[in-house]
Amino acid sequence: MKTTRYALGLMFVAGIWVSSCNDENDDLNTEILSEEVTVAADLTVDEAQYEDLDDLANVAFEFGPGNSAGRTTEETDDDRIDAVCAVKTWTDSTLTIDYGKEGCTLPDGQVRTGKIHITWTGRRWEAGSVITWEAEDLSINDNLIIGKRTLTNLNDSNEEAPHHNIELTGGQIKFSDGTTATREVDRERVWYRGNNPLRDEVHILEGSMATGKTRSDVNYSTIVLEDMVYLRDCRVNGRRRFIPVQGVKQVTKEGEVFTINFGDGTCDTLVTITDNEGNEREVDLLDL
Repeated sequence: MKTTRYALGLMFVAGIWVSSCNDENDDLNTEILSEEVTVAADLTVDEAQYEDLDDLANVAFEFGPGNSAGRTTEETDDDRIDAVCAVKTWTDSTLTIDYGKEGCTLPDGQVRTGKIHITWTGRRWEAGSVITWEAEDLSINDNLIIGKRTLTNLNDSNEEAPHHNIELTGGQIKFSDGTTATREVDRERVWYRGNNPLRDEVHILEGSMATGKTRSDVNYSTIVLEDMVYLRDCRVNGRRRFIPVQGVKQVTKEGEVFTINFGDGTCDTLVTITDNEGNEREVDLLDL
């Protein structure tokens, strides 16, 4: 009987020890690279907002009057433009989308207010063409978007996939909780067209850079180490927005360097964060 009780006691103590170790491991996993995870999440949110508006500007440019396909319809099959509660004003080279002051709710649940002005020079996909968008009191889900973004087609031939230099000046996002993020961008992007627009791929090229300050008040700079790939059909799920599905970005924050690996092309929101000592942590951006 004593032997049995002794054995049961050991099992009980061992169980507590194992449970304690598991709890410590969980705590350790939560703590490891916690600052890097916060910065990565902040940067992904900021980047997604501006990539979404770039995509919106490209759609407007493709369907607007005077494009090379000769299509002049004002209906684009894009809810961000065709929303019933949005007022559109087209000219030969501009589109203004006015979401109003009261709030315009899109089918994906986003609530937008204010205006975005989109202008273009040159014809669709023409070498040297320029697309510019600028926000005016534009908010998305109560987050105010500020800045002017210029996309210049660098191609020598109209037959090539559109290759844009992208510059963002004066970029700010003022979040509803009172925090503010700033952002400046100088990057290059290639848009590979699919047979169906949902099959389009957007590649942010190696060497593309961004600088700014996160909403957590962390100064940063980034450079793309391996092309970051966005798939438009991954945006169908409104929760994803524009998040890369592939590629590697290096981030320098307050003098410390880490990388964000967006995966192998699978439509998910998992990323792997690695510091310069080789410590790794996989996180789901939707959980942050």
